[in-house]
Amino acid sequence: WSAVTGDSSGIDSYVVEVSKSSAFTSTISADTVDGAVTSQLLSGLYNDTYFWRVRAVDGAGNTGTNSATRGFLLDTGAPAQVTASSPADGDQKNSAVTVVWAAVTGDSSGIDSYVVEVSKSSSFTSTISADTVDGAVVSQLLSGLYNDTYFWRVRAVDGAGNTGTISATRGFLLDTGAPAQVTASSPA
Repeated sequence: WSAVTGDSSGIDSYVVEVSKSSAFTSTISADTVDGAVTSQLLSGLYNDTYFWRVRAVDGAGNTGTNSATRGFLLDTGAPAQVTASSPADGDQKNSAVTVVWAAVTGDSSGIDSYVVEVSKSSSFTSTISADTVDGAVVSQLLSGLYNDTYFWRVRAVDGAGNTGTISATRGFLLDTGAPAQVTASSPA
């Protein structure tokens, strides 16, 4: 918050109140901090929505009006694990490959994005690509792949920046080449 200035007796302290209700029908905490301080670390809070406000107390003991109420969502939990849908593990593809997964739901801050990783190694010792797609999207067209075996996986990132567990790894064979021409042998 911004310091209050211009009070004839000076600002002695600030009272910071926290509540789960924007109407402050009850408070979780009401801490008093020195008038030279314009921030307060809030501790002991758990995953939930909270509201806070602050008011000044001057050197004569007069209490100012509460600031506007501000709110925030505290979300320290990781999103659920993504479920990969297609291609199925071991699929053989002969054209461009689009990977698809099920949307993650139930995260308190919502899903911000998904990270789709592709590798030639099932252990992902190195990746060919790691693309981030919008949280409303549940598929990704893989580009720049050539005839080979590839592995893919995906994880969700929520609105608070928490990263979920990586999906199960799936592999597919991309083979876009036509078989060689058959040589007819008999009858001549």
